[in-house]
Amino acid sequence: MLISTDWMLFAGNGERLVQALFEQAHLYGYKKVLPDSHHSMTKAHDVYRKLGFDEVDAPPDFPEEHKQVVVFMVRTL
Repeated sequence: MLISTDWMLFAGNGERLVQALFEQAHLYGYKKVLPDSHHSMTKAHDVYRKLGFDEVDAPPDFPEEHKQVVVFMVRTL
């Protein structure tokens, strides 16, 4: 998911967008949400953490050369 930083920070739009994602994912039967993002996207990481996400290790098949610049998170629905 990629949205404009200005839009996301305005009045909690980022949180509302993630909440809508949770609702849709649950309706479709998903059990987990697994976002990943560039390590520089600290405001997005703050939103994810506030909504109950935990940081996790990169999947074993993720390219080694990219693991240090990507943050992986998970939240069970």
